Amino acid sequence: MKASLDGCTKEHKCQLKELLQAYKEVVVLHLLAIHTTEVSKQKYKEVFEEPKGLPPKREVEHEIQLLLDSPLPNIGLYRKFILEEYEVKK
Repeated sequence: MKASLDGCTKEHKCQLKELLQAYKEVVVLHLLAIHTTEVSKQKYKEVFEEPKGLPPKREVEHEIQLLLDSPLPNIGLYRKFILEEYEVKK
């Protein structure tokens, strides 16, 4: 499909050429990013493999000790602006 620029002014043609050039650059950068990703996947394919089974046992098993019958803390995960908190409580 070919577009006609017959009715366009010189300024519009110039803008369209700049837009087309910018589009071409974006496409090239996108293709380069895809290629780089594929090369990295091949170079480090052992990192991207699906795990096979569970990880090995460790010397130290980390855990959080919970107290029985203790209430959960009733606090927000992050601070809110005073007006925002007021709106939430409405």
